[in-house]
Amino acid sequence: ALEAQLERVQCRARSLEQLDTILLQDGKRTDAVLSRIAEEEVTVELHLKELGEEIARARDKAEERAKFDSSFATELAKALASRGHDVHLVSTELPFRLGDGHPRLHFRQVDTPTYPLFREPQYILSLANTVVQTAREHRLDIVHAHYAVPHATAAFLAREVLRSARGSPVPKVVTTLHGTDITLVGNDPSYSQIVAFSIERSDAITTVSESLRTATRAELGIEREIVVIPNFLDC
Repeated sequence: ALEAQLERVQCRARSLEQLDTILLQDGKRTDAVLSRIAEEEVTVELHLKELGEEIARARDKAEERAKFDSSFATELAKALASRGHDVHLVSTELPFRLGDGHPRLHFRQVDTPTYPLFREPQYILSLANTVVQTAREHRLDIVHAHYAVPHATAAFLAREVLRSARGSPVPKVVTTLHGTDITLVGNDPSYSQIVAFSIERSDAITTVSESLRTATRAELGIEREIVVIPNFLDC
């Protein structure tokens, strides 16, 4: 009986040793898995940080480009006014390069109210509405939309509103593409279909370079004629 009992104790001891071995192995495996998870978390955090920095750089680049494009549009407006054309600049803010102004150069501010119903101000609607008001008051011949997003769409909406009213003058829409409105923003799947449609519906399309014309056709599939007019220097 003692031998049998001893055998049972020894068998139980062997089972405990095996269990300890298994637990030890499982513990090592668990530690390895936890270590791998920690490494992956660090990698993901690094990727997120790099992505955030890349997005910030792209946003800064787009903002700087938009400032340059605004300066270009202002200088173009001043040059046209000096040649005897009546020019109305429509924007959310007074262009910083407008200077003291010109008797034929006018500024019309876009007022975009905020309402709790909307998550964001409806800028494109207020912009289109301001263009309609300006066109009716001053019988505009041309609406020149600089930067496709969202100005080409706002210009299209304004023209269609004017076209729907009998006796109302309907200006031609010229859209000038500057770069990031196509290569960075315009080709985003969230905007691309509307941007392409609005550009195609313009009466004339210009770009500032051959490479941008090629990119516009490749990115958005634009089939209309695109005229290249490089940015100018007033020397």
